[in-house]
Amino acid sequence: YAMRALHHFAGCGPKIFLWASVPCTGGCGWQHVNKYQCANHLANQAYHFRTFNKLYHNFMKLAKEVRALKGKIAWEWPDNNSMWKFPKIRKMIKIFDLIPVRFHGCAVGCMSKDNKPHKKPWKFVTDIEDLRKRFKNKKCKHEPHEHEQVRGSHTKKTGYYPEKMTTEVHKAIQDTIAKLMLESSDPKGCSSKDDILDPAPEAPRQIPTE
Repeated sequence: YAMRALHHFAGCGPKIFLWASVPCTGGCGWQHVNKYQCANHLANQAYHFRTFNKLYHNFMKLAKEVRALKGKIAWEWPDNNSMWKFPKIRKMIKIFDLIPVRFHGCAVGCMSKDNKPHKKPWKFVTDIEDLRKRFKNKKCKHEPHEHEQVRGSHTKKTGYYPEKMTTEVHKAIQDTIAKLMLESSDPKGCSSKDDILDPAPEAPRQIPTE
């Protein structure tokens, strides 16, 4: 679907943005604990890395097409995830000349279910300058004791983007598009005939059984 959408809107050229957030469970710091506490740790890790490799392969194919159209790219992961050290990730960053920006989750609305801030270390690597500018100063201003540790039942919620964070991302993209439209010979926008692409087919829903 993504490749079909990309070709459909190819006339947008540099107004195309590719956002990547590939599952990185295998590189989570808690895996150092799980290997001593979980009997299926090695099998689980093998599954996580197989999934990652498949998604990474597809991302690289799509990202090369986006870059050929002069589009922009961003990749997001927790800053402390060990998979940033993978050779293929370092290669990807080098190929697309992506620049990192680091920030804290509590500065963009990341809160626990008890409404306490999570100091989740986050990182983007991107060629979107406006994105880096908006997030470079999003640093923690809390006292250490004010935070809720990201573990146990609190972990799942931190896998979702806070609304404040997504708002900043969209504003950065809007700022970049505005600049590109001023520079473009087609200020009205895309040259595609259709503004809307048929959505991807919805995954079949599992029917609950008693």
